[in-house]
Amino acid sequence: MLQPAEMPGKVKIARRLLFGLGGLQAVAGLFMVGLAAAGKGSPPAVTGATGALSLVLGAASLVVAARFASGGPGVRTGAMVIGGFMVVNALVALVMGQATGGVGVALGAMLLANCLAKESAEWFRRAR
Repeated sequence: MLQPAEMPGKVKIARRLLFGLGGLQAVAGLFMVGLAAAGKGSPPAVTGATGALSLVLGAASLVVAARFASGGPGVRTGAMVIGGFMVVNALVALVMGQATGGVGVALGAMLLANCLAKESAEWFRRAR
């Protein structure tokens, strides 16, 4: 089987999504932790816990995205888990009446679709 010499377009898109979303999650997490530390939020403990989770997910997204160039099938699996978590989390937000959840569903679905593509699987199975 012919090995891809350059990262395929769908893999590049998934990587960019992870970098962008990871950065946004980290910034949002810092903001929420700051609100909780100031005693704000409803209640502050929940805001702080949500912020901490956002920081962890942001860091995981950034690490997985950074590993796309040299990583194996585990990196692809990690990206799909993050995408799946994004879709589920956004669906919960939609059910709770937050209209912004639709954006999360769309971005998570895009990440999953790009990671599930045949050329993505071939990229992560290639010999290193």
